[in-house]
Order: sequence, then C-alpha cells, then structure tokens
Amino acid sequence: MKAALRAFARSTEASAAQVGAVRERLPLPGDVESESRSLLANRLGADAGAAERVRARLAYGAPARTRWVAATAAMAAAILVTFVGAAAMGGAWPSENSPLDTTLSDTALVRLDATPHVALRFAGDGRLGGSEQAPRIEWVHGALSVEVEPNQGVQLSVHTAEAEVRVIGTGFDVVRDARGTRVSVAHGQVAVVCEGGAARVLKAGESAECAPASAAGLLGRAQALRQRAVGDDAVLEAAELGLGAHPDAALAAELTLMRAQSLAALDRHEEAYGVAAAALDAGAGTRQADLEHLAAREGLRAEGCEAALRHLRRLRDAEGASPAELVLLADCAAPTDRAEARAALILALQRGVPAEQQDAVVERLVRVGGAQR
Repeated sequence: MKAALRAFARSTEASAAQVGAVRERLPLPGDVESESRSLLANRLGADAGAAERVRARLAYGAPARTRWVAATAAMAAAILVTFVGAAAMGGAWPSENSPLDTTLSDTALVRLDATPHVALRFAGDGRLGGSEQAPRIEWVHGALSVEVEPNQGVQLSVHTAEAEVRVIGTGFDVVRDARGTRVSVAHGQVAVVCEGGAARVLKAGESAECAPASAAGLLGRAQALRQRAVGDDAVLEAAELGLGAHPDAALAAELTLMRAQSLAALDRHEEAYGVAAAALDAGAGTRQADLEHLAAREGLRAEGCEAALRHLRRLRDAEGASPAELVLLADCAAPTDRAEARAALILALQRGVPAEQQDAVVERLVRVGGAQR
C-alpha cells in the first residue's frame, strides 16, 4: 500500500514549469513569510505558541512549493487559533439562540446593531437581553428607536415600568420620562400593553402613552406635566390617580397639594378649598404650611372671611404668615375685633410691607385706631 501511494505521489507531482506558470497567474504576495507574520499578528485571540510553530514552518529557504503549502497552512492555523482563543475566553460563535446581555447607556444618540435583524438608536439607559430571535429590552429612561427587519421571525419586546411593546418587523420609537412611556410607530405595527390595561395595536403614524401606575410615578408625572405647562387638567388627573394608588403619608401630602393647586388654577375654588381644608383637618404632615396658605386664599374666594380667618390665624401663630396675609387677616378681623386687626397690621409693617404699600397699611391702622398720621 505504501509503495502504491508513493508511486501515485510521484505521478501527480507538479513540475517546476507548472508551478511557475501557476504562480504567475495567481495574485499572491511575493514575501509569504512577511504576509503570514502580519496575518498572524492581526488575528484576535491568536495563541503566541501556535503562531511561532507556524512561522517555524515558513523557513525562507524552503522550496517554492513548500512555502505555498505553508502559507495556506498559516492562514488556516490563524483562523483556528482565533476560534480556539475565543472559546478559551468564554465566547461562542453567534447563533439564533445565543443569549444577549448588553448594557445600553449613553447620554448621546448612538446606533447599535443588536442582532443581524435588529438595529437600535438610543440616548438613555436600559439593557438588552433575550436571544437573537427574541430580543428583550428593559428600558429605564430616555429615547429608544428600534428597527426590526420584517419576515425574519424576530419577536422583539420592549419593557418599561408602565408598558410592554411587542413587534415583528417594524420601526418604532419609545420615550420614557417622568410622564410615563410614549410609543410611536414609524412603519409596520406594534402591540402596546399599558400597565393594568388591554393590548392596543398601533399602526404607522399612530402613538400611545402609558402613564405610571404607582403613586410615586404618578406624582412624578404630575410634576413633569406642570413643568412643561401641559395643562392643569392633565396635572389634576395624574394627582387624583396617584391618590387612588394607595400612597403612603408623605406621597399623599404631596399629591393632595398638587390636586388642590390644580383645582385652584382651574378656578374651581370651592373644590380647592374643600380639598385643602379636609387635608388640614386630617393632618397634612410635611405640606401643612403650604396647604394653610392655599386654604386661606381659596377659602376667601369660596366662602369669604369666615373661612379664611381660621387659616390666617394658624399661619400667624406659627409665624408663617406673610405681610400680605397679615393685612388680609386685619381686614377680615376688623369688623369684629379691632385689637386683633391692629396687632396684625403692626406685625405686617414689622415684617416688611413693600414700600409702595406702606401708606395704605398705615391708613388701615389709623382707621382701626392704632396710629395717627
């Protein structure tokens, strides 16, 4: 058998002329050793010992045919070493079921090819998990734009505290901030499920907003809506939803104040006063002073001096009344208690009535018998 193989090798061995003809027709590098060294040096994860063993085979004085075979072997060895090196580092060649685990965090808008069929653009914070065929994005804050190649069987989902978005082949945007989660569709369609709600299908050009579900989240939404001057109706809605979400005492005080302020801004003065007064009677905690100020103003508008006086007196006794509130207290008290009115006006002057209003306050003081001009 060995003799037969040697005979076959001799009969198939290329002549020097044949080798030369092939070399002239192939655009291969003239310096095989130099190119092979460069190839090995640039392969990520290449094992140094393996590289040296391959280079040892590339002795420059070897016959031409041996060098060509060695060059091919060098390339194969470099590729093999790359794979081995990747495996040694715990990596794996991607497959459709490969797990994904990537932190998404950037303050600038960046692009990421998350999988062969999914591209992301984002400015914010989140995490990419799941697999190539079922990517799952947990989005915490900021703007996220998603492109999913259609007809590839990719079942991508995006999850926020307020919403879940599921899609197969589309492009859409997700923005999450204090107001909640907003989803808009560029093309294709998505299914959006708000927390505690039913699924809703959005088509190209449509959008949906999912409000926070927790009391803290709804307070944040109300504050954000007010800062953006979206409208007092929307602020009121968020505050009332928050009060219905079983807040603790501190959150309840904040939400109650927000509700009363929104009612006052909408000129619903009786309701605003009722909310503030009820909260004060129940114990308003950290927002007591703010609710007293509001109750004094709204009580005057809704029911007159009788309602305002009890709140103005509380503010005076707590040394929290402003000069304007002390003047109002004097005006309300003067018909029935001139001494109380006189004391309130003197205290207002001591606390700093604006210069342009001082003459008017002194005139009041003269009328109640507390000073002479």
